[in-house]
Amino acid sequence: MTAFNENYMKRITGWLVWPVRFLLVISIAAAIIPMSPGMPGPGLDASWVYGLGEAVRLKLAFGRDMVFTLGPYASMYTSSYHPATYHFVLFGSTCMALAFSVLLVYLLAGRALLLSLVMVFFLACSNGAPDATLMLYPLLLSIFVYKITLTKGNEERLLPLQEPLGHAIVFLLFGVLGLIPLIKGSMLILAVAIGGLSILRLFTTGYVRQAIIAALACVTGLFVFWAAAGQSLLGLPTYFTNMLPIASGYTEAMSVKGKSAQITTYLIPCIVSSITILLARSLAWRNRLYLLATFGLFFFIAFKAGFVRQDTHVAIAGNALFLGGVSLCIALTGRMRWIGLGLCALGWFAICNVYYPLTVPNAITTARNGYARLIVGLWTSIRGTRDLAADFESARDRLRREHPIPRMSGTSDIYPFDQSYLIASDNTWSPRPVFQSYSAYTPKLAEMNRAHLLGPASPENVIFSLQPIDMRLPPLDDGPSWPVLMSQYKPVRYNDGFVYLEKRKGDAPHLKIAPILEHDYNINQTVSIPTSGSALYAKVMMKRTLLGRLQGILFKPEELHITVTLLDGTTRIYRYVPGMGEAGFVLSPLIENTSDFLLSYGSLRNLENKRVTSIKIWTKSKHPLSWAGYQLKLDSLEGMASTDINSIASVVKPLKIAAAGQPLIEADCFGSVDYINGSAPTDQGASYSPILSVQGWIAESREAPGDDSFVATLATDSGETFAAPLVRSKRPDVATYFKSAALGNSGYQAFVDVGDFKGTLSVGLARKVAGSWVACKRYHYPLTLRMNDSGHP
Repeated sequence: MTAFNENYMKRITGWLVWPVRFLLVISIAAAIIPMSPGMPGPGLDASWVYGLGEAVRLKLAFGRDMVFTLGPYASMYTSSYHPATYHFVLFGSTCMALAFSVLLVYLLAGRALLLSLVMVFFLACSNGAPDATLMLYPLLLSIFVYKITLTKGNEERLLPLQEPLGHAIVFLLFGVLGLIPLIKGSMLILAVAIGGLSILRLFTTGYVRQAIIAALACVTGLFVFWAAAGQSLLGLPTYFTNMLPIASGYTEAMSVKGKSAQITTYLIPCIVSSITILLARSLAWRNRLYLLATFGLFFFIAFKAGFVRQDTHVAIAGNALFLGGVSLCIALTGRMRWIGLGLCALGWFAICNVYYPLTVPNAITTARNGYARLIVGLWTSIRGTRDLAADFESARDRLRREHPIPRMSGTSDIYPFDQSYLIASDNTWSPRPVFQSYSAYTPKLAEMNRAHLLGPASPENVIFSLQPIDMRLPPLDDGPSWPVLMSQYKPVRYNDGFVYLEKRKGDAPHLKIAPILEHDYNINQTVSIPTSGSALYAKVMMKRTLLGRLQGILFKPEELHITVTLLDGTTRIYRYVPGMGEAGFVLSPLIENTSDFLLSYGSLRNLENKRVTSIKIWTKSKHPLSWAGYQLKLDSLEGMASTDINSIASVVKPLKIAAAGQPLIEADCFGSVDYINGSAPTDQGASYSPILSVQGWIAESREAPGDDSFVATLATDSGETFAAPLVRSKRPDVATYFKSAALGNSGYQAFVDVGDFKGTLSVGLARKVAGSWVACKRYHYPLTLRMNDSGHP
């Protein structure tokens, strides 16, 4: 290139520096500051988002009354609105955006303009990538410390800013580091590890004053942000100590397998980046080891965050990979760094494109929406035309219409999640500490929830449903709390798939626990379960091998499953979570869904077919490396009160609608039979109990829910057909899936008294058309249900 061209390019670059820096700062603000936050919604994730904001309003202590992966600044992570949190979340996010801007502008000042544009591209097109962005901050801070502590004369050394401005910036950067664990508690390890290494480097390289300022800033920032969220300073240690079981139990409980090729795609760029650091001969070994440690921690934490639960979480690792490549180019010089960035970018594309297609139109749309949210939010705030409180109330109104919960006297809680519906109903929420049951995955966490039910803050009302995730054994969710619920509470209503429980007033039975069995067993061994006239409560203490413990730290151990064999000979296979099994759960009868849970209050005879005769805990490997066996403890739960549930469950006796030899005409129907006796219908036969439950959804069409003539049908051996009316319920999931509000009430449930039947039955659906009964031939599963040998259910 000629001298003229070089000078021309320098002039153009010089003109672009400040516009690009401005665009970078705007992109950071759009990614971090929730100027146009989201509003409450339904579902598992939306419920914990809303619940965490409500916990702040109720002045609950995080770490004691509220134990979850995220902290009081969770709205920075979720970009959501709650009137109780928005003021301090704006304060925290503005501080973080300012600190990010200072770091990136300062670190990129001596780098090619291309790197700044790459960062702008990522921030604009990734919806902020909150996990990866949070992990990036400590890494950039460590690079900042590395750059200012290089020896004099090193061309890569960035001159520390003049005092007192330099000290103020150090205080800001390290103060914001204290905010990160209050956003997401699981970031504590990364923040402490890299923050500690950075402070140690400042101290050992002669920057003692800056090291002291940095250490004080971390503590001060932690205290200030914590207090700004309305939390007591005395509760801070509890927040961190109770975050440990959340972090330590996550791997075994929440792991999901995926493609091993994705792991390889992630690890190759990480290894190349590490080699690039090691081969940087211009750096002293102390500098190489420092960078290797900080980058290694960053890539390792991102690996765990992305690949333990290998579903859409993999995008966390992919985004972190991209940011790691950019950070490598910021920290080092030479051509190898560009190879590292190229591999990281390719890995990011290969990983994230599977879940979020990285096309040009998608990137443009995401960027446009991100900048629009920031600009519109700022402009409407300045003009005073924005009313977030009104939008918040509108969202609450939608939740109330979608799933109305009646006002109840006293305090209330809801299981296993769906807090959005309860909070929006304006009932007084008294949440258990681990307020979503799938997260109570260690004995300590499960015990917190059980103790809450027995303590002074226990709710007067409990709204209960059974919705396990990841195909888990259903009774594992809050297993130790079930005996308390079954003895201290009684069912008073069954509506829209929820059992409404009310705390007993002085008439609670004294539950006796009688030991039955305590023995050691091997993995993959079938274990016979003793016959008992009472419900059986199990505790399973898994024995982990040394390799299994290492797998849990570095990645994840072998996944466990449990096969449960029932009295009628049928089997069920579920995912088994070791920590939840160690906490304790009701093993027999096998309660698989909400209707089973309700039936258990009436009589165990209602669930006779669900009595467990044997179990087998196993892995897919014939020679498990992670597990050395387990100890099984079985107790019987005696003295449980029996409740007349016939009126609560609307149990009906079926009426004959067709005589023998007069089969119903068949026609297409729009719907499904989801559960028969609490289990997904199959073509295999099974014995049943005196009460048969049928559950699913049905409608005339996608646009019309249909009338009330739909019924559950029972066809006998002799050809007679009986019918039982369906009780309608809310099914917002069906309405969402088909994008039709008309299907919001398409759910149904029927409890049928079949105690007088003998022989076999075939279960189906039917409706009246022009005065005649028509059977549904599609979207249901004819199932023959056999009686017990005695001829009685």
